[in-house]
Order: sequence, then C-alpha cells, then structure tokens
Amino acid sequence: MYHTLFIKIAGPLFLIAGSIIRFKISEKRFNRRSITGMEIFPTYNKAVTTRAKEGCAGIFAKILILIGIVFILAQWI
Repeated sequence: MYHTLFIKIAGPLFLIAGSIIRFKISEKRFNRRSITGMEIFPTYNKAVTTRAKEGCAGIFAKILILIGIVFILAQWI
C-alpha cells in the first residue's frame, strides 16, 4: 500500500525536479552567451569546472526524468 502511494507521489515530483534542473542549466548557459553567441567565462578553470558541474547535473536531471516517467507508467501496470 505504501509503495503505491510513494510511486504516485514520487513519479511526478522526480519528473518536475528533473525538468527544473534542466531548465536552470539551459538558462545559465543562455545568460553566459555574448552577442556573437559564444559562452564567456572569466578564466579557463572556471570554464572547465562550470562545464563539468553542468554535465553532471544534466545527467542527474535526465536520470530523475527517466525515473519519474517509469514511476508514472508503473501506476498503469
């Protein structure tokens, strides 16, 4: 009983959380762009660490979205 309630609540929450993370990453990338369309970083180290963090967060967001979709589909089975 409790696991079905968890799946009903967690599925949409994971889906929404993953979507919000992906949106925030895209928004930050957009705000870093110059007029010519290139991303601007103050230093090379900042560019590398920012890209690495965004890459990890993007993978985490995709996993959350996938788990959310699986949980939502599991309700129908």
